[in-house]
Amino acid sequence: MRWTPATLYNFSKAYREEGIQGLQIGHPPGRHRLLTAEQELQVYEVITNQTPEDQGFPAQMNWTSPLVRKWIEHKWDVRYSDRVT
Repeated sequence: MRWTPATLYNFSKAYREEGIQGLQIGHPPGRHRLLTAEQELQVYEVITNQTPEDQGFPAQMNWTSPLVRKWIEHKWDVRYSDRVT
């Protein structure tokens, strides 16, 4: 891992202001996970060991992100959308 000067400055400042407590790692920023770790593992197992046809989709060669999203929605009623860049 590479540390940027800004990151090192922030660590130093946090330590000066709060001591060792200032260096404790909090929760990562960002959206919370929609699937549990067990569900994520199941997704991994299914897409690496089975075909879409094995899971009831029309015969297709490979998993695509729309198919994975559709499978997750059917399995756990969790909806993902395409990432917009």
